[in-house]
This record gives sequence, C-alpha cells and structure tokens, in this order.
Amino acid sequence: MVIDIFNGDADGIFALLQWRKVHPLPEQADTHMLVTGVKRDHALLQQVSANDLASAELNLFDLPFDKNSQALQACIDQVAAVFYCDHHHSDQLFTHPKLNTLIETGASVCTGLLVDRLIQGQHRLWALAAAYGDNLDAVATQLAIEQGLSPTQQSQLQRLGWLVNYNSYGTQVSDLHLTPADLYQQLCHYDSPFAVIDDSSSAYQLLDQGFTQDIARAEQTQPSHSSSHVMLVDLGEEPWGRRISGSFANLLARRHPGKAIVVATQNPYSERQGESLTISLRAPQHHLSGANQLCSAFNGGGRAGAGGVNDLPTAQLDDFVRQVDDYYRTYQL
Repeated sequence: MVIDIFNGDADGIFALLQWRKVHPLPEQADTHMLVTGVKRDHALLQQVSANDLASAELNLFDLPFDKNSQALQACIDQVAAVFYCDHHHSDQLFTHPKLNTLIETGASVCTGLLVDRLIQGQHRLWALAAAYGDNLDAVATQLAIEQGLSPTQQSQLQRLGWLVNYNSYGTQVSDLHLTPADLYQQLCHYDSPFAVIDDSSSAYQLLDQGFTQDIARAEQTQPSHSSSHVMLVDLGEEPWGRRISGSFANLLARRHPGKAIVVATQNPYSERQGESLTISLRAPQHHLSGANQLCSAFNGGGRAGAGGVNDLPTAQLDDFVRQVDDYYRTYQL
C-alpha cells in the first residue's frame, strides 16, 4: 500500500502532483490511498487505520511535522518507509532509519518548491502554481521569468494557484466547492497547468466563478480595526466567508504590505457555539516573520509569513490583535 497524505491547499496538492508525475503509480485503488482534508486539517496521519499502515509506504506533503509527530512515532516501526516534505516550523522532528525528511522553514519557500528542487524542475509550472497559491508571488514571478514565461502566463499560473488554494479554506469539507482529493485527481489528468486553464469543463472554471462571487462579498466588508501596523476584518459566519478568508487575507497583505492582516470568521463547529473564531494571520510583506509564533501563543500555528488559529475564543480576539500590533510595531520604530 502507498499512502499519500497531503494538505488540501494549493501547496499540498501541487507538491504531490509533481511527485506523482515523476513517480507514477498503477491505477489500482486497492494499493493507493489518498488522505487529505481542508487546509487547517493538519493531523492527518492519525486518520489512517493501523491495518492500512502495516508495511505501507507513507508520503506526507505540506503538513506540520509537529502535528503528526506523535502518530508517526507510534507507527513508524510497522511501515515500510516514510518521506516527509514540508516547510512549517518543527520542534518535534526526530530521526529514524525509515524516515526521510525534506523540511525547510524559510519565508521564501513552500513545499511545492521543495519538491521542484528534488525532482530538478521537471514539472516547474506546477511548482510555480504552488508558490503563487502560497502567496510567494515575488519568488514565483522570478522563477517564471527565468522560465521565459510571459506576463500573461504568469498571471494565469497565479490565478490557478489562488483558486486551488481558495478551495481549501473551510472549517469542514462541506464548506468547499470540491473535496481536495477530487480536485487533486482531476488535476492529475492534465499535462500542464495551462491545459487546466484552457479546458472549459475543468475545475478551474467552477472555482473561478465561486472565487469571483465570494471575493466580491468580502470586498464589501469594512475593517473592524485598522492601525499603522495591523488590519482586522471579520467575515462573519456564512460558508462563503470561511471559503474566502485565506485568499482575502493574501489579497489584503499585497494591498497593504506594511501591515499585518487578521481575517476572522465565525467557527460554527466549535464546542463553544457562537463563541469561537477561525483566524488567518498574514505578516507584513515588508517583514515576513513572527506569524507562527503569534498564532502558537493561541494554540494555532503556521510559518513565518502566515499563520492561523482554528478555534480562538471570541473574547480573546482583542488580545490577539493587540499582540499582533505590538509585535510588528517593534520592527517599524
């Protein structure tokens, strides 16, 4: 059994897609398993049963190691091998003869780019879509220019990355337009991202329509708080707000590069009914650091330039925003 476990966002999907383009598998459903979920669903290894893990080859992409470390330690003796590729901060990384890791945590890297390096750029266009989807516009554009891509082609890859990433945001899979597993499997049938974009019946068209509608709603929402260092936007409790939260946070970060961006949505699935928020945090584009630390203080996580909190008590929102403001003010004095 080969088990591919991956984040349901653009980076996770495009990282695995590149990997499988170079390492294809027979199309027998009983020997290959996909395990994924919404973007914030990180502890995915524990969803795999012990029977499936026995002698299996595990491949994990774009999932924080710390969220899966305990489950991995519990099963690693019974699996055949593990490849773990990720770009999130990790405190619980361990070594084992069966464990092969490629983990880098810099603010200018994503999992799709790590895979791209490993496979020596054989499917670079998909890696560019991953980087654009992970809000690494400057890095992606520089690589695209080196590839000889036109500004139009760069914009197309950027849009595809945004749309696939947009589809991953939600508290549950029911919030999404497509399940990440279905979206991955659809994209696998295309030779290049441009083929996806050119196909009038592809998932691209469905996601483009949904994104356009959701972003128009978000644009009508006024910030709840705005200072020289941080902006807060509350998108409410409807599924469209949960879907667009990450993409809108990225958009606001590009528009206001000197500010940290906080986007909040109501979390209807929390045990604290009506008293819980899901948070997306973007560090200022001029200082891509600290987002993971700030979110970790509230039981969240992430990476240097972007982080989140899945279940923030509503009463703690003001304190969260104050800490974000204080943190980035020290870098602008």
